[in-house]
Amino acid sequence: MSSIYQMIYVSVKTDSFDPIDKERGLQSILDVARERNGKDDVSGMLFYHAGLFFQLLEGPKEPVLKLYNKISEDDRHTDCKIILEQETDERAFPFWSMGYVNTSGKEVESVESILPIQVLISAAKEGSTVPKEKILKFVQHLKKALKE
Repeated sequence: MSSIYQMIYVSVKTDSFDPIDKERGLQSILDVARERNGKDDVSGMLFYHAGLFFQLLEGPKEPVLKLYNKISEDDRHTDCKIILEQETDERAFPFWSMGYVNTSGKEVESVESILPIQVLISAAKEGSTVPKEKILKFVQHLKKALKE
């Protein structure tokens, strides 16, 4: 079995991003990702809340890096920072070309208890370090939320 490359990045929305806009909002991002990622054997998950994007991309390293480079040039967000890169034996989101975690009150409260959103925003804007174990715990929580 070949190893899977995983990357997690955070970024902050710009004024050109409106989450509910049909052409450039969240649904548009998810639709394009779900269509393209499967073709490149890339899977992952997107979490968006309070102006913060948190995204895990996984698959063969070259397509993931190519996708990240394209994403990082998108004008809907800024301060795009990779906070985790690793090789692993299995995917965290094998059945999701791009899963999305809805950020209703319950999910946000439980996510905030694991890793406060402000810590992730600081990582994006200031390049501060987030401990790997906290990031992985955050991902496990989001994975559980996707299954519910």
